[in-house]
Amino acid sequence: MTSTLDLAPGEQILQPGYGVIAVLVVAILVAVGVVFVSATAVLTSTRRDRTPATPPG
Repeated sequence: MTSTLDLAPGEQILQPGYGVIAVLVVAILVAVGVVFVSATAVLTSTRRDRTPATPPG
């Protein structure tokens, strides 16, 4: 692995910065997904618990 990092800048196969960027992007996407699912769950649970303003009949 160190031999691939020692090559000239245009010839490098592995670039150490891209892994960090990829992990950061995936972490942000997962966090946004968790927030969206949590907000959806909270909104749907509060709507189910509401009683109608006027009783039927």
